[in-house]
Amino acid sequence: MKIPVLIGACFLAVASTIPGNPGFHDEIKLGKEKGLQVKLQAALGKLVLSRAPQPYLLTSDLEPHKAVGLTPDIRYSLSGKIGILDIGIDVHGKRNDSYPFHYGSSDIAFWNLKLTDAIPITFKGELGAGEGEFDLSGLRLERFELSTGASSVRVQFDAPNPMVMDELRIESGVSKFEGVNLGYANFRTMTFSGGVGKYDLNFDGVQQVESSIKIEMGIGTLVIEIPAEVGVRIDNEGSFLSALHVDTDIEKQHGDIYYSANYDSAKRKMNLKVSSALGTVTIHHR
Repeated sequence: MKIPVLIGACFLAVASTIPGNPGFHDEIKLGKEKGLQVKLQAALGKLVLSRAPQPYLLTSDLEPHKAVGLTPDIRYSLSGKIGILDIGIDVHGKRNDSYPFHYGSSDIAFWNLKLTDAIPITFKGELGAGEGEFDLSGLRLERFELSTGASSVRVQFDAPNPMVMDELRIESGVSKFEGVNLGYANFRTMTFSGGVGKYDLNFDGVQQVESSIKIEMGIGTLVIEIPAEVGVRIDNEGSFLSALHVDTDIEKQHGDIYYSANYDSAKRKMNLKVSSALGTVTIHHR
């Protein structure tokens, strides 16, 4: 049974009183939760997500700037010992995930979100047109899903995920996407889907002994970087309109299957399935 958290008990919402720069601060303190499910829907100027300080489960700071009528809509409830966190935005009092704004302006809305690193998290996010920076360093992520629209997004890990992640799933639309130190995500499987754009996936920090990655790209350029000590197997399913470039220590063995020279002896292995409709895929192993 879900139990709503009473405002005033452990949830605080504060509107800024700074003249000319109204903003909204929300915070939820960590209780006896054993896990957290997060759903995020946002379409605004810039969103930054990172680790929250103790003793907070969530801190949120939204600066609407010239986005008139924009307010945070944060809903929190408990299902047993699992926290259910639903994060979105209201426009003039109504939930809205497609607020229009002038992208690139210094007056765009800015949203700074921070999540606890004390309990396991399952995260599912949707980011529309805008810019996103996700620093997931230190968070205990069981699963991470992110879908983006016309956006510029960076996802990075500067420290290993303390938990094994069942799946890392990213869908990137007409956009630019950069993944940094994705090996630290400690995932068993990863799925990346790119529509039209430029995509960079860096897998430094590989934790798993063996992991599987499925990558699909429509139109664009994709650069993949894998540490030299990790064995690599590549199943290339690209069309005749796409090109695959690999480093010299990765060789085609049979059909469209490629192996790095150290695949059999490597202590850690990554198995990639890559498909591209139109564009260039480059895989570095160094």
